[in-house]
Amino acid sequence: MVVNGVTIDDWFLPSIEEVNQIYINEQNIPVVKNLNPDVASSTESGSTSYFYIDLISGSYLTGSKDYTLPILAIRRF
Repeated sequence: MVVNGVTIDDWFLPSIEEVNQIYINEQNIPVVKNLNPDVASSTESGSTSYFYIDLISGSYLTGSKDYTLPILAIRRF
């Protein structure tokens, strides 16, 4: 993606551990409050499924790769 002439190519889909940190710190991240309660991670649970977190309960769940959930792309600073 190019923003104001600057290429931004360091965004990525967070692992389940990184999504868990978002859950732990969600009161400090205003955009998280507007998300669907379930957020996908890049961590696979097998060849046909992945882990996601319920941002209300903090539960780790698995979903089929055929079923899509909202994602929250992040980047390191």
